[in-house]
Amino acid sequence: MRKPLIVVSLVFFVTMNGLMGSDHGELGERELITKILGNQSCSTSGCHGGAGPVHGTVAKFTRDDPHARAFGTLATPRSARMGEALGIADVTVSPSCTACHGPAANVPAEWRGEDLRVTDGVGCASCHESSDTWLRSHTRTDLDHAQKVAAGMRDLRSPLMRANACVACHQVIEPRLVEIGRHPRLIFELDGQLAAEPPHWRE
Repeated sequence: MRKPLIVVSLVFFVTMNGLMGSDHGELGERELITKILGNQSCSTSGCHGGAGPVHGTVAKFTRDDPHARAFGTLATPRSARMGEALGIADVTVSPSCTACHGPAANVPAEWRGEDLRVTDGVGCASCHESSDTWLRSHTRTDLDHAQKVAAGMRDLRSPLMRANACVACHQVIEPRLVEIGRHPRLIFELDGQLAAEPPHWRE
């Protein structure tokens, strides 16, 4: 859960970090306006929705990873009690809650792709960034990892980038959410988090 100012900051960072850039040679000039795409854009059978260790990652993520169920957490009686204590009538639509449990809800209408759904919870774009440029380029065998990152893909091979992708929700929290709402206290340690999370990736 997050207050509105932080919501805007997170959405701006996640979006603009993946959208803005300059000419990258054969990748061409980066587009300044694009759409934030949902999990469905990654889940076709020819991409990450098919069979095998690479192509089956969306199914594995949806089945095993708590991030995929983050929005569903807001529909539980416990979340309703927390909202009542905080004076929030409906936690499923409160920006303070959806900032981390359903970030798609906070994306401006002009940036929303047709398949972007709040019910996806913390989806693919939340960690990997969403940019039409890198989505088109990340399957190209003639480009190396650095070129794909230059196109807008978040470099999750970097421990620093991994940690930065996590701490906004797993470490930063308003004190009142814990003190009044009884939200669980957040303790984040990257290695422990990765060990506990069912992997849908290859190291």
